[in-house]
Amino acid sequence: MKQATIPLKDRAEFKRRLLRSIGKGRQQAITGKELAYHCRYDADGSDRMTRKMIGLLIEEGYPIAASTSKPMGYYLAETKQEVNDYAQTIRSRLIKDAIRRRDFLRASRVILQPEQMKMEV
Repeated sequence: MKQATIPLKDRAEFKRRLLRSIGKGRQQAITGKELAYHCRYDADGSDRMTRKMIGLLIEEGYPIAASTSKPMGYYLAETKQEVNDYAQTIRSRLIKDAIRRRDFLRASRVILQPEQMKMEV
């Protein structure tokens, strides 16, 4: 599958469109697909590039949060509660990912350390 890319000259415009389209506050959340449509960018039928650009905007200092419950989507955090809620969501995700990594590595021991695993028949 070919990865969607935006030429460098168009990235700045895409980011400007994103910032104009993202609502302020959680009640104004907008989905990634809706953002791609509003920004006139939907090259691969997904919101992958939108997520990538949002990540860049966060790195540039924009407090863009996301919600997976209604209202779902991205929004510019405006309150301490919105910031804390999203920070907690990210923390919970990190913990779940760390547990999944640990469990995956345990399950993969037979591949990573075959000499230590005795297979009984």
